[in-house]
Amino acid sequence: MKYLKVYIENSISKEGLLFKLYRRLFLNRCNELINSCNVWILEFAEEGYINREIGLNKDLEPVISMPNSKCYGFLSDTNMTYEDFLFEKYKFQKVKPETFESYWNP
Repeated sequence: MKYLKVYIENSISKEGLLFKLYRRLFLNRCNELINSCNVWILEFAEEGYINREIGLNKDLEPVISMPNSKCYGFLSDTNMTYEDFLFEKYKFQKVKPETFESYWNP
């Protein structure tokens, strides 16, 4: 397994008041938690695809771990691979398996 911490700017804070209200009233809790995350710690399967993911808030506190019984995932719902994150314009750093597990099971 390989692990990355990926920084993805959250555009939710730039939305207008009406859209924020709509989002709060009509979207599910998973989407709200996902939208509060700016940093993701990703676990990649041997094939290179995302296996598990943890969303962290601006204070680097875990907010959501996926997949779970209510949410399939945010980035794991894409076809992005480990190599995609290395070659795209994302800020990232490699992390140890122990780091991932400490956030997964706090």
